[in-house]
Amino acid sequence: MEHLFPGLVRTARVAPSFSGSVGAQLNILRRRGLAALTTAVALTAGTTALAVPAASAASTPSDGLIAMDNGNGILTVQPDGGGLRSLGGGLRQPAWSPDGSRLVSDDVTGLSTQRYDGTGSYALPSATGAFQDPAYWYAAQDVVFSSAGRLMAQRSDGTTTAWQVLSAAHEPSGVCDDHPAAEYRHGYLYFARHTGRSGNGCAGASAIWKYDPATRAVTKVADNADQPAVSSDGGKLAFVRTVAGHRQVFTARADGSGARRLTTGDTDHTDPDWAPTGTRLVMEATSATTHDVVITDAAGTTTTTVYGNGYHPKWQPLRTDHVMRVWGNNASATAIAGSRFNWAGPPSATPRRVCCRPRRRC
Repeated sequence: MEHLFPGLVRTARVAPSFSGSVGAQLNILRRRGLAALTTAVALTAGTTALAVPAASAASTPSDGLIAMDNGNGILTVQPDGGGLRSLGGGLRQPAWSPDGSRLVSDDVTGLSTQRYDGTGSYALPSATGAFQDPAYWYAAQDVVFSSAGRLMAQRSDGTTTAWQVLSAAHEPSGVCDDHPAAEYRHGYLYFARHTGRSGNGCAGASAIWKYDPATRAVTKVADNADQPAVSSDGGKLAFVRTVAGHRQVFTARADGSGARRLTTGDTDHTDPDWAPTGTRLVMEATSATTHDVVITDAAGTTTTTVYGNGYHPKWQPLRTDHVMRVWGNNASATAIAGSRFNWAGPPSATPRRVCCRPRRRC
């Protein structure tokens, strides 16, 4: 199956299996950063490669394509507005895997994933119903989403049924949670918590909260805030706040401090997402006559329109090649799986296959 296989790439200091407790999984993530997602070079059985230092493996990705939906299906476009491409109808709310190789989206009846170019699509078998806001979590091992005001998750390859992320104590009946946003270095999950419901969705006053799976703590990050987005380095947040009757985008540190208004005017700005480099944001801009996808620099000084009539924009991260030690029950098979998507880096948004023999790449 053409699919990202998270957790298959290891250094000698971590366990050969990604299964186990939440704490064990997070220990692996903390040691390796995004090692499982920077893709490995395929090795022959018994071949050992040099391990990449965590800092290198977790290096800042480059800015790739922007995915969005237009009410009829998913589109991708280059940040300058060129190269518009349709990835199929009936899909909405796309979200990229942390290495930019796959998209997860809502097809109205459930969730599905596909490769960056629209091929290799398959439905997550247990994810059917009124699901919203899908996002990859745990180095893409899981997909997290909102369902009837509850945060749910399941394995991204569809091998498990969906489970509720938060306990009843952390998600009481009087609240409604949506818009999960994953931080990949520590596994934190940011989300919007509302005071009421409207049908299968949320309504009422909202705030941004953070869930730490290692400690199972749920803490409030920002009041009067909705639609969180976390930067690729985990250090910055973007969110939406209503000011003078219009929804505007704010940025802040990851703990909610230092909030600063980014957008102004009579236009509503919603659904922000950080560029992988952290220097720009993409978002929706809605006025009485337009509904555009726009890019704004992180200082809020320059805004350009990317596409008209677009919704839920998400920015693709592009990562360069890394060689690292590979572990598993079958070293050759896990290496091939782990390197199924190998990114060439900017300005290309197309993956290239890499094979490897001892001491030689081909």
